[in-house]
Amino acid sequence: MILALGYDSGPPGASASELLRLADAGLSPTEALRAATIGGAAALNRPDLGRISVGATADLFVADGRPDVDLGLLTRPSLIIEVMRSGAVVS
Repeated sequence: MILALGYDSGPPGASASELLRLADAGLSPTEALRAATIGGAAALNRPDLGRISVGATADLFVADGRPDVDLGLLTRPSLIIEVMRSGAVVS
């Protein structure tokens, strides 16, 4: 079974709140993060997305904390240290 994060309402950038809703529904933080990454890529049939590996297209962020333990930190912009898009620092 593939579980993918997604919704059709809400402002841009609301994905972090959706992650929290998945956790509230019973997913662990790691399961919610997988739904947002690997699950989304699988739902789109895009094996080049959703994972960090050679040949994959990667957008990454560096956070002050562990989102695999506390998804809530993703809703606090002050804890996002760096954002990379396709391997280049954008913020």
